[in-house]
Amino acid sequence: MTNITRGYQNNKIDIVIVTYKAYEYLERCITSIYDDSSSRGFIQDIVVVDNAPSLAYWNSAPKLFDNLTIIRSDKNLGFARAVNLGIRKCHAPYIMLLNPDTTIHRDMIGWSVDFMEQHPTVGVMGPKIINEDGSIQGSARGFPNYSTLLFGRVSPLNRIFPNNRWTRRNIPCFCRLDDEVGSYRVDWVSGAAAVIRRNAIEDVGYFDERFFMYWEDADLCQRMRRAGWQVIYYPVPRVTHLVGRSSRHHPWRRELNFHKSAFLLARKQDHGSVPWRSLLVAYALGLHMLFRLTTAPLTRP
Repeated sequence: MTNITRGYQNNKIDIVIVTYKAYEYLERCITSIYDDSSSRGFIQDIVVVDNAPSLAYWNSAPKLFDNLTIIRSDKNLGFARAVNLGIRKCHAPYIMLLNPDTTIHRDMIGWSVDFMEQHPTVGVMGPKIINEDGSIQGSARGFPNYSTLLFGRVSPLNRIFPNNRWTRRNIPCFCRLDDEVGSYRVDWVSGAAAVIRRNAIEDVGYFDERFFMYWEDADLCQRMRRAGWQVIYYPVPRVTHLVGRSSRHHPWRRELNFHKSAFLLARKQDHGSVPWRSLLVAYALGLHMLFRLTTAPLTRP
């Protein structure tokens, strides 16, 4: 590790992982954390919240889980409730959220903690998330509006019309070179891999548990920004994300949860004060869901 500051007194981080029927990927994720020996000095606790626990698995779980805190829920709590459980279980000044289908790159944790220590006004930091083939996943985003329906992360229009103004707005990390810009402010970052300052989340409140899954990260980042905390994309620490390994078990339910959460986010945005706009959003989201369900399978946006 180079240029990583180790002199801080509060440079501890907790890692919270919410899993759902993804033990194979969870093991890979934990192994990648343990394999990065340079980051071990930063980790205070690793908490795994299992939303669909298998007694058969946990009765013979690998030894790599021996020193972890495991929370097994009797029912699927959804992401927001489960991650809140994990956050409340630990106490380090920083919290790293990781999906079970992620693996961290070398020094990812050290770079993340160092960045947060040097930037005390940052409430949430998103690292660079890449696909299995090394391409950028598009985890730094603009807050959704109507253009997001056409120029969201998985839209083919981003490939057909690269660097257009709507892609630059919705997925800024698709249009900027990492070595030219360094870190920069964004509207929100994906909760698949994110670092949260505990003081900041205590200030604005935990994840809104009305979101069963999807868009809860956008909501949290918006509340952070409104409270004066910065949301930053910092592409030096890196994570590989396989995408959708848990949600693929129930594709119809996945799409329903995605669009219900998108509607809730839109309602929170205008405080439900414009009824006709809510009807328009519901209509647009309904069409969008129908399109997604009748075309090629999509992964998590």
